[in-house]
Amino acid sequence: MNYSEKPSILVVEDSRVLAKVIEQRLSIAFRVETAHDGEDAIRLIESDTVYAALVLDLVLPKVDGFEVLRALRRKNKQTPVVIITAKPRHAVESDAKELGVEAILSKPLDFALLQDLLRQATSKILAPKMEEPYINRANGKKYPFHMSNKCCFICGYEKVHVFTPVPGATNEDWGHGPYPTYKSSAGFEDWDGIKTLVAVCPYCFFASSDSADFAEKKDDAYPYSEESKKILARSISNRKRLVPEALDIDTRFNHPHRDREAVIVSLVLAEKCCNGLILAGKSGAYCQAGVYTTLLGALQTTTAEKNFREALMCCENQLKHKDSPRRVLVRTYYFCIVLNMLLNRTIVGRDIMKKVEALYADARYEEISEEEREWLMRINNIWKNGIAHGISREIV
Repeated sequence: MNYSEKPSILVVEDSRVLAKVIEQRLSIAFRVETAHDGEDAIRLIESDTVYAALVLDLVLPKVDGFEVLRALRRKNKQTPVVIITAKPRHAVESDAKELGVEAILSKPLDFALLQDLLRQATSKILAPKMEEPYINRANGKKYPFHMSNKCCFICGYEKVHVFTPVPGATNEDWGHGPYPTYKSSAGFEDWDGIKTLVAVCPYCFFASSDSADFAEKKDDAYPYSEESKKILARSISNRKRLVPEALDIDTRFNHPHRDREAVIVSLVLAEKCCNGLILAGKSGAYCQAGVYTTLLGALQTTTAEKNFREALMCCENQLKHKDSPRRVLVRTYYFCIVLNMLLNRTIVGRDIMKKVEALYADARYEEISEEEREWLMRINNIWKNGIAHGISREIV
């Protein structure tokens, strides 16, 4: 995808300096247009250009931000909007919610959080239609995942199978601590989500559990730094050495019925690929690496302690990044608590619990996303009930 084909967003901000900074921060993933007053913004909204999202200040010359938002809603009811404002949140929240905004960010801006919110919001709008869930013809039940074909940013292979959970089809239980167990809803086949957690390119073995790390189409722009892409491209031969009996096109990773060995290899590949994503500056990449390493420890009891120590180091590195979004931090705190428990460092776990409480001390309930609530519930559950006996994990 060349520059003009990136998702187009409109930044409406009267400060030309701030608008330029926002444009620079977002231009790697988006085509950014700017407007510096309300009338100009409405003119652009009413033009033929279709914007994937808006970043909107409320205090603008000529016409205020709410009028801009109303003009947008008259044309397109679905476009995600992130409000940026120096006003107190309580002063704008009611009107903003009525007009359906994605989020309200206070100035000075957290640019990493802004980029994260826009990527999530636009991915929902631009996501391709997925294939219907597989049906097990032996019993008529559906498998609790969709399958979609994506393209590898690194080598260009166009048939990477990405498996996305069907909402409500599976209950994911982290009550054991270092790994999840799954229980399928009525009408769905029993399924172990770890089998399809990581998508793997069957040609160059780039791997990730984040579907956004794969392209929708072959010409899509790589969303991170070109230097990290070069690093990941240069390490293809190293990744191939990690795969037993690797073929030119290794379709075992494109099949949902992965055996235990293939699952372990997919986690190892994803962990190694995180090194490139960390260099790319991807938000949450350290936490991703920590999750993969934690799961490897749960699956391989002979190396469990080594894996858990490495995972803890990754998670601690994530916490050092002050621009990490809160949804990444709460997940990271969960694994820090669990890993410290597994390594018999309960006292350290208490200190981490205090940090979790501080993270949400001033947060309103409606500001906390559903994903964050799930991780908070898991943190409270594991702190109250401890780690389940035994850490080995069989793949079913």
